[in-house]
Amino acid sequence: MQKPSAKQYILAAIRRQYAERVPTTVLIGPYCAKLVGHSIRELLTDAQKSADGPAYLWIH
Repeated sequence: MQKPSAKQYILAAIRRQYAERVPTTVLIGPYCAKLVGHSIRELLTDAQKSADGPAYLWIH
């Protein structure tokens, strides 16, 4: 059995279907990107920048 892709997780959440995990980046990604000064695209495609947003929330 193949693991669902990130896109499939997002589509399942939008369609209110069951998925074994919740794509939280969709929910807090734009907020975190704004906090740390990255674009949403940067936050979603760069692992380090993706970690910067939640880390900022945790510290502050």
